[in-house]
Amino acid sequence: MLKCAVADDGLAEMHRQAEALSHVLQRAGAISVESAEGYDDTGEIRATVGPQGLPESVEVGYQWLRMIGSGAFGQAVTAAFASAAQSWAIAWADELQKSGLLQQLDDPPAASAPMPVDQIPHHVVRDPATVAGELLDALDTVDAATAALAQPVQGIGSAAMGKLTLTVSREGAVACAADAGWVSGQGAGQLTAALRQVLAEALAQLHATTAETDPAAQLRRLDAVQAEAIALLKGETHVG
Repeated sequence: MLKCAVADDGLAEMHRQAEALSHVLQRAGAISVESAEGYDDTGEIRATVGPQGLPESVEVGYQWLRMIGSGAFGQAVTAAFASAAQSWAIAWADELQKSGLLQQLDDPPAASAPMPVDQIPHHVVRDPATVAGELLDALDTVDAATAALAQPVQGIGSAAMGKLTLTVSREGAVACAADAGWVSGQGAGQLTAALRQVLAEALAQLHATTAETDPAAQLRRLDAVQAEAIALLKGETHVG
């Protein structure tokens, strides 16, 4: 009986933590910063980061060759996107602070009551061993989703037979590499068009290779299984 009570308390605490984290994730995901701009040190490269914190656009000024030079072009593009990302992060952090979510992490809201047994469809009320197995599977799925998010994922776009490349990470970091000889023969408009092309390719590849994980959805599944497990431990239901 004591073991059952301990397990019950443990599952209840897991339920509370999962619900609180799911709530914070959903609210944080809803925080939006429309866009942010950044420039290189010369002001000739303007980069824009969009609502999701990913690079959105780039433009090369007409004085780029005199102000930057062909040899430092790639570094200037990288710096412009880094500046835009920093501006976006500052704006997002301000919105996060205003939302009160940081306070909720320190003092999470009380968990709601477990799902009423009479709301669980009869065919879902299963043998305790089956529920326990599904609970373990749900925990493993959450762990796998967390691990996948920790893996580096990036997209790469290139033009002019590799003379211009742009790499975009899942976190929105951008790295540009450009052949000085090729760059020196291009005008501002041509470079802008080429950069936008490789950016679009990099973003498309990034989206295609990003692990398809949804931590919030996995936590909701875990929450539902925990509710059923708690009901079984309390003897509030029967085996169907």
